[in-house]
This record gives sequence, structure tokens and C-alpha cells, in this order.
Amino acid sequence: ELNLDEMLMLPHVEKMLSPQPDLQTALYRFLVYGDYIYGFLFYGFSALLLLPVKLIIGPDYADQLQLIMLLLRQFANVLPAVISCFIITWLATHFNKFWASLILFVILLTLPGVVYINNTFWHPDAINLLFIALTLFYLDRDQFKFGPNFYFAAITCGASIATRLFGIF
Repeated sequence: ELNLDEMLMLPHVEKMLSPQPDLQTALYRFLVYGDYIYGFLFYGFSALLLLPVKLIIGPDYADQLQLIMLLLRQFANVLPAVISCFIITWLATHFNKFWASLILFVILLTLPGVVYINNTFWHPDAINLLFIALTLFYLDRDQFKFGPNFYFAAITCGASIATRLFGIF
């Protein structure tokens, strides 16, 4: 069952994947999707998740609402949140102590924000959290050298902003 946010967001992803007469129009429709409350990285990633479903099932893929929402919630919500918790655990412990790392990882996975957002609706928060965790990861690797990791941190920081807001990145 879709909640109100999902009912408003899903048609834009379906529009991004709608058949077009030529490649130029298809790319235009993919990039100019008409809802800019969330950024392209969220909608574009979601559309790419659904592309194999569309290719396998065909033009009636949108009728498979349960499958679509399962994929979107698992791969756009749960997976990025789990990866984020893993990265944050590594930043805090560097996996030097197994039990401390495991306990912190489990605590992070059971935080109300992680559990509630990932179990109730498809939303860009987990992808945004992943980009934030990657920013911190790259800054940690850079160690104030202002090398390639510093620039990767800038890119992931910009991607975090672009996930939530259109046009800033």
C-alpha cells in the first residue's frame, strides 16, 4: 500500500521510464521529470532500479505495484542505510575491536530514524545518509592532505545536497 508521499512521487519515476519516440526525447524525459521537491539523484536512481523490471515485464510493469515498492524500499532505503551504518561503524572503530564494532553496528541499525524511515515508505533519506557517510569517509581518508579523497568528499557532499534539492549540485 502506498502512502501519500509515494503516491505523489511514483508517477514521476514512471514518467522518466515512459516510452518516447527517440533517444533525445527519452533522455530529456529522464532528466526533466517535473517534480523537483527531491533531486535527480533520488529519482534517477529509483528509475534505474525499476528499469530491469520494465524490460522484463514490459509496458505493463507499473501494474506490479507490490514488486515496484519492494524494490524501491529495499534498494533505495534499506541497502543505503545499512551501508551507511557500516561506514559509520568503520569510521568510529576501524574494526579494531570485533565486539565493539558489532555492537555499534547493531545500535546504528536499530536507531528509530533508520528503522522507521526504512520500513514505512520510499524516501531519499537513506541515499542522503549514504552520501553524508561517504563524505565523512573520504575526509577521514584524506587526513588534511587535500588530495583526491578531499575532492571525492566534495563530490559526495554535493551529491548529498543534490539528492534532496534539485539544481544546487
